[in-house]
Amino acid sequence: MKYASLASALLFLSAVSARADDTLKIANLALPEARGIPHAAIGTPYFMIWPAVFDGLTVIGADGEATPALAESWQPVNPTTWHFKLKPGISFSNGEPVDATAVVETLKTLATPEGLRWSVNNAYRGITGSRVIDPLTVEITTDPPDRLLPRRLAAIRILPPKYWAQVGSAGFGKQPIGSGPYVVNSWDATRIRMTANAKSWRPPKIAKLDVRELPEATARLQGLLSGAIDLALYMNPEDRKEVEEAGSAFVSRSGGSVEVLSFVTVKDSPLKDKRVRQALNYAVDKQGIVDALLGGAAAVASQPAPKGSFGRDESLKPYPYDPVQAKKLLAEAGYPNGFTFIAEASSGGRGPTGSIAQKIAQDLAAVGVKMQIRSVPQSKIFRAAYDGSFEGQAFSMMYGSIPYMDALASLRLHSCLWQTPWNCTPAYAERITKAYAAFDLAEREKLTKDLVRDIRDDAPALWLYDDVTFDGVAGRVKNYRPVFSTINYEELELAK
Repeated sequence: MKYASLASALLFLSAVSARADDTLKIANLALPEARGIPHAAIGTPYFMIWPAVFDGLTVIGADGEATPALAESWQPVNPTTWHFKLKPGISFSNGEPVDATAVVETLKTLATPEGLRWSVNNAYRGITGSRVIDPLTVEITTDPPDRLLPRRLAAIRILPPKYWAQVGSAGFGKQPIGSGPYVVNSWDATRIRMTANAKSWRPPKIAKLDVRELPEATARLQGLLSGAIDLALYMNPEDRKEVEEAGSAFVSRSGGSVEVLSFVTVKDSPLKDKRVRQALNYAVDKQGIVDALLGGAAAVASQPAPKGSFGRDESLKPYPYDPVQAKKLLAEAGYPNGFTFIAEASSGGRGPTGSIAQKIAQDLAAVGVKMQIRSVPQSKIFRAAYDGSFEGQAFSMMYGSIPYMDALASLRLHSCLWQTPWNCTPAYAERITKAYAAFDLAEREKLTKDLVRDIRDDAPALWLYDDVTFDGVAGRVKNYRPVFSTINYEELELAK
């Protein structure tokens, strides 16, 4: 955590309570450690930031489908070759044109040794080349075939090639340039200041943007209540009453993911046994969590594929709440008296945290399993996903499909195919690879649904609920209509 304490965060809020009327002030639970390099951080808190500055060829719509952004159209030439036609007349904020050359050079950057270490690599993976057909047409090739390439490209933000060559990744991170509605004036570890981009094809209606990192959900709440913050992202569900009584809106949005308590099965523990993992799924009253702690705003998870994602199987039902069956499976696995394990839960209001984690622990205790909750910053969980530094046997996580809305994306993340896997079943990894390569849409969907069903039964995680995220929106903010984890910056207005 970059703030030493909640007290220091609240001190900041009191210092900025006198806000400018032309500035939208946002509190996010985390800012990217690599600052303004959009390809180095594609976790959900960061998706809320990137659309203010950058654009991709496509963007995911509310129905989960790829829709035009910088590209106005696309089509496959053959199973491994696609052509994307760009919209004319778009430029970066420094005046460079957004053209086919910019797309090609951006993709080349992702293929460098440095680029291959960035988290966007999951979206870039499989792209074998690109070339300019004409100033507004780019050809992209893949191996194996990728039927959902337009969805995956929503994660790749197009960068100005001349400026990138001039300043390199370090300079770009400090002073990023894109084609979005805002221009970055300054970017440090905990704050981003932006002003409207007059050259944007998506011109904003608000003159200035100020984004702060406030890891503690309590600090974000107090900022909203005090008037120091206009938009407090990732609120705790129990904050609803206080937010609404203060005259602000409590907005729920789909995060395009399934919230889970993910099990670390590559280490020796009772969780290596499938029967134990299934038992924990039977032991937790997830509908009770949704009703009592999420205000009924979410749906109990039935599978690792969120609503709106390609490959979701609507015929699947959630694990029923059945403590008797849970105890039976624990006894069969050799743990009739239960066991103890450590779960790392985010302290930032992201995923199964706070009262939800306590409710999970309470239900597990009823079948003899003791879950010790260790509260850690969200940044630690993100970091551990890349270096394997988990200290417990479970951690708050998600099966996320944004920005692709493809179930295979999260199945791959939670498999042997990931660079530092916490769960590894080689047979599933082979099937994921095969499904990715299927260019026929019906075949790809069938292979993905088969995987979704089998992994649901294998229970590598405690399936909780289809992700719903809560944002606190001050009364003066108008037209806040986020789609998944993307803010509609160009449509936002501040009441006079």
